[in-house]
Amino acid sequence: MKPFKYIKNLSLKSKSIVIFLFLAVMPIGAVSFLYYYQFNNILEQQVIDTSQRNLNAMQSNFLNLLNEVEDLSEYIIFNDEFNQYMTLDPDTADQEEISRLNRSLQAFLTFHITNNPYFNSITVTGNNRMVIHMGENIEQETEWKEKAGELDGSVLWSTHIIFIRDGRPKISRLSLCSGR
Repeated sequence: MKPFKYIKNLSLKSKSIVIFLFLAVMPIGAVSFLYYYQFNNILEQQVIDTSQRNLNAMQSNFLNLLNEVEDLSEYIIFNDEFNQYMTLDPDTADQEEISRLNRSLQAFLTFHITNNPYFNSITVTGNNRMVIHMGENIEQETEWKEKAGELDGSVLWSTHIIFIRDGRPKISRLSLCSGR
């Protein structure tokens, strides 16, 4: 009963302040805290859901890109023109036949580079050391080819590259090399 004795001795103004604190400020504070807690949980869940959707979309895009690279490489491996061009002996082969095959393969590669915005260049080197290249040259490409060659056919993804166009860094890319 001592706390109530203390309240009895307070002035009317002080009693009003205590009552106001218990009946107004504390409930408003509690409701505000609950509102903030619920709102924070909702926002956190929205961020997680949005991040998950973005991650799933990026994964899907990346898998589609890998499928296109795989389809292109399978075509290059199993196409008769590519096979013929990459295995013929350049010293004994007819130059007209080499030129015809080269034009045909260049047209094929041009089609893929122009229709796929994520292909900047394609380089294929045959067993006979004949090379078909289309697209932009990349300075670090020789270094990656050497590293890919050491991997004995495994795939090597490059680090992040920023291409500079018109004096400004504009395009960022990754490079894929295989060393067989």
